[in-house]
Parts: sequence; C-alpha cells; structure tokens
Amino acid sequence: MEVSTKNLDFKVDNRMILESINIQCSGNKMVGILGPNGSGKTTFLRHIYYEYPTREKIFFNQADIASFTRKELAQRVAVLTQQMDMVDQHMTVAEIVSMGRYPYKGLFEQYDKLDMELVDRILEENGLSDFSNRTLETMSGGEIQRTMLAKALAQQTDLLILDEPTNHLDVKYRVELMDMLKDFPGLVMITLHDLNLAANYCDYLYVLKDGRICGEGTPQEVCTDLFLSDIFKVPFKVIHVPETVIYVQQIR
Repeated sequence: MEVSTKNLDFKVDNRMILESINIQCSGNKMVGILGPNGSGKTTFLRHIYYEYPTREKIFFNQADIASFTRKELAQRVAVLTQQMDMVDQHMTVAEIVSMGRYPYKGLFEQYDKLDMELVDRILEENGLSDFSNRTLETMSGGEIQRTMLAKALAQQTDLLILDEPTNHLDVKYRVELMDMLKDFPGLVMITLHDLNLAANYCDYLYVLKDGRICGEGTPQEVCTDLFLSDIFKVPFKVIHVPETVIYVQQIR
C-alpha cells in the first residue's frame, strides 16, 4: 500500500488547520505523525481515512480515495481512534473482533466458517483467547485497546491508522501495543505524544506544527536536541547509540 497526499489544505471558519500537506509512504513500515497539541495531527488522519472527504488530494496506490466506496475503503484501511465511548461496553471481545469482518459481508450476510477461524486465530495471536467471552466493561484499558486493535487486524487491510493509541495506558501496555504494531504486515500510520515510543518504533516521522509539515525523516534525523526543543518549546536531550535513539528526555 502506498499513501500519498497532494497539497492537502483544510480550513474551518477561515482558520487554516492544514496547509500544503504532502507526504508519500509505502511498504511494511510504521510512520509516526508528531507535533504539539493543536498542530493538526488528528485532523490529518481523519482526511486519510476519509472522515473528511476530499477529491484529488489523497491517494491509495495512486488512486484518488474519492473513487472508492465506503466498503472498498474499509477493505483497504482499518482505523483505531480515541473514541472508545462509541463502543457498546456490553459486547464481548469475540463479538467486537468479529466486527472487523463487516466490510467483506453483504447486507444481512452471516459470518461463515472462514470468518470465525480468522477471528479465533487473531484472538490467539494477540493473547485474547481467554478473554473472548468477557465484555468490555470488565476489562482494563490495555485489554480494551488490544481488543480494538484485534478488530482492526480482522479487517485484513494493508493500511492501519491509529490516533494516539497509547494514551491512558501504563508502560507495560504501551510497549505491548507497539510490539504488536511492529508485526503488522503492512503500512502503519500513527500519531503519538510519547517521543520515546516514536523514536524507538517508527521507521519514519512527519512532524506537524501549526498545520504544516516542518520536519520529516528517520527518528535519528528528526530527533535532535535543537529540533525537538524548537518544536515543543521546552529543552530536550537526545541520547544516541549506534543506529538507535534510546530516549528523548525533557530537561527541567
């Protein structure tokens, strides 16, 4: 899957939210979208998964996403957002993960044996088999997030989009989630506030500020003391070892 944008602009009440956004990413990679609050990260992702429709601005494999039906888009891109309140807390884990098969079913068509075998495999691979009959209201934040990711994986798409998936998770679940994303056999686009996770897990980074891309590159190229301090307006210290950024630390 290749995702590209061409001079993407977005304005609300004469206020420019996104301006001249141009990206191109493809392959089995994790692409991080970074930036301060209000920089346009979530709005940008909403354009990529067509919550905000556009024409001749966003392309999947060089095809305008406006040319796809909703069902065709759902077969190409799976989305994990922060809007957990929209999910019925009385549904079981197995029921929620099964919802990932909706894009492949006709109206009133039931799940078949292959659907259920796929769901069972995804539950097992993501350590959720023992939770299959539990409802969301009985689970921790990390377990719920893992369930929603499993639902996205059940869609079997080439593109996975996640908006701040590590928010409100403790360190253990953050690492588990990012490890799972690293195993995704396609393109991952993810917004993150946690610069440590971005530096250590992402293959490529785009940095937004005031609705514009102000930097891009590998974590080693983007995560420098001077650049991060300028973007986030606090002093940062970046410690490198060969090939890997270990952590980004704010200095008080």
